[in-house]
Amino acid sequence: MGLMDKQPVEKTQFPGQIQVGVFDGRGPHHQNQPLISLSPKFQLFIFLSGQQKFYIDDVFFDMNAGEGEEGRPIALVMNRVQRSGLRHVQQPGQLLRKVMISAPVSWAEDLQLDRDQRSPELSDFISGHMNHFVWWPHRHAVQLAEEIVTPPVALHGEIRDLYCKAKALELMCLACAALVDRDRSAVARPTMSTLRQSEKVRDYLLEHLDETLTIERIARDTGASASSVQRHFKEHFGSTVFDFIRRKRLEKARDALERDGLTIAQAAYLAGYANPTNFTTAFKKAYGIPPKYCRA
Repeated sequence: MGLMDKQPVEKTQFPGQIQVGVFDGRGPHHQNQPLISLSPKFQLFIFLSGQQKFYIDDVFFDMNAGEGEEGRPIALVMNRVQRSGLRHVQQPGQLLRKVMISAPVSWAEDLQLDRDQRSPELSDFISGHMNHFVWWPHRHAVQLAEEIVTPPVALHGEIRDLYCKAKALELMCLACAALVDRDRSAVARPTMSTLRQSEKVRDYLLEHLDETLTIERIARDTGASASSVQRHFKEHFGSTVFDFIRRKRLEKARDALERDGLTIAQAAYLAGYANPTNFTTAFKKAYGIPPKYCRA
């Protein structure tokens, strides 16, 4: 019921309680409908064309995919863990072409994955009430939705249902992947706190260049996890921790060559290279000339 509309909607009930619905038409849809009670659901709506405005509880949605060449499909992913009230905004004569996919809120748990295999971003999303995510589906996702709207005419009965189910599950997969990518990108954006931590790591590296450094030691001595040290250092300084160490050791060796006239073997040792030939190769790659031309 509700967003899984009545006529001219078609529904298909699949194993696992997944439902697929289609609305494709223009007319007085949702006109004079009372407040509709919605059960807890995970839902994906692909609006291929047209516009639909509605409230769920006190949250307003205006899903506008436009029409014709100026149109652009838009999608809404929503999770509700409590019963909610749906109220449509009347739009007589408005074109509406959409695909609706619903699953129980327990669908991810029903997969019976081990906890360490689950996506934390997706777990957070499906555990919250009225969590929602607007997604601009790419061409492949739009094509999948179109294939649900107009499945091959040769398919009937169970085969047609299986065809639509396959497309719906793939759309769910793409939408969930987009949600996870969005959340991970947001987490990955540099912040002032991670900048301060990365500066602390950088200062620590400069103070201990002559020592044996491992990521575990660096993380322990700077009070961070190994993964966060590596990730945030690259975000803020544009290089990995160990690329930074190699570059700074080469700079130190170059300065010593120019100032003190060290031998190539001594400079290689200072830069952390056991083999002078490898040191010479790295030095030339970094500065464009062999180290012998930098000796005082």
